[in-house]
Amino acid sequence: MCGILGTNTLDQFKELFEANIERGNESAGIMMLNQDGFCVKRFLTQPDDDDLDWCCWDPCNNYHYILGHCQSATGDRVASDETTHPFENDNWVVAHNGVIQNIDILEKRCGVKVDVDSKIILELLNESNEYTASPAEAIVDTCSLLKGTFGLWVYHKPSNRLFITRQGSTIYVGDGSFSSACTKSTPECLPEGAVKELTIEPKWKLAGTFQPKSPFYIPI
Repeated sequence: MCGILGTNTLDQFKELFEANIERGNESAGIMMLNQDGFCVKRFLTQPDDDDLDWCCWDPCNNYHYILGHCQSATGDRVASDETTHPFENDNWVVAHNGVIQNIDILEKRCGVKVDVDSKIILELLNESNEYTASPAEAIVDTCSLLKGTFGLWVYHKPSNRLFITRQGSTIYVGDGSFSSACTKSTPECLPEGAVKELTIEPKWKLAGTFQPKSPFYIPI
């Protein structure tokens, strides 16, 4: 079990991070968004308050949004830069909470072998990007192929846009914030199958939907 989170202030980020520590206290990743793009730092042990304050330093001191991932590795995997979220390629950055159950089928589809199941999401996003210019559509197409559980935040580098979505795994949202753990600032459960995009306010707007395939899904 892991935790994902995001908000636009450092104080609230620390609160959300603390709420998610029980979900994953072995390693962590933090990403800062600013007008020029983003910067990432990975911690191979549980970060403390001083570590979290790194985002006040250059080159990210003009941030407008902070994203996090608290990790509890599956199996006997040891935390490293290569296995600690978030993961990225030329176009995307992804953090994932959950387990992809059809990983073998997806690896064959993409012609790759991944050391962490979450990385197959990047391969699928790139594949979808080949026939759609819309990052939201690429995310919908990708999620439609995944079996298992996932809570995701997905950042599209070329457009500097951020999305969240889930199937099975929890994501709770507030005004521009989100968290795997339910908190006072993130009280509302994101509907399964909804892909939402962060707006400048910040708020969440619906960007697309897919049909969830989790055993927990209850149609509304």
